Amino acid sequence: MLESIPARGIMDVIKGMKNCGDIDLLCGTIMPDHVHLLAALTEKLSIGQVVGKFKSLTRSFLSQHGMCWQRNYFEHRLRPDDRVSHYARYIFLNPYRAGLVSRKTEWPYWIHYANIAFDFMVFLEDRRYPPEEWLNAPLDKLEIVPQYMGND
Repeated sequence: MLESIPARGIMDVIKGMKNCGDIDLLCGTIMPDHVHLLAALTEKLSIGQVVGKFKSLTRSFLSQHGMCWQRNYFEHRLRPDDRVSHYARYIFLNPYRAGLVSRKTEWPYWIHYANIAFDFMVFLEDRRYPPEEWLNAPLDKLEIVPQYMGND
């Protein structure tokens, strides 16, 4: 199933948008039917322009795989008292909690830059794998606010 999604192409587009200054990417993960990104907007583009450019740049290779983007998208602007690391942990855990990979397997479509240290990462086993108790814990126990996370 994972081989059928054009994740590498999507990752290249995301990295390209970061490198050209369209977004300041903190982390992301590519799922078989959606993408999670945690990014700060730059002065270059609005959120609608970022999403439009992203969908435009990925449309052709998605089409080659019989896929297309939905017309809408879900976005949430973090508030000053929101902890970025909580959102990053949700994004990191998404493929594990969805049962796409076992706990001791690295999700190959997680994007994270080494210069950003999220506080949850110190609890990862071997600095790569989620603790067992995170996989089935209610989101609120992980300090994640579910209503801000889309429809997963």
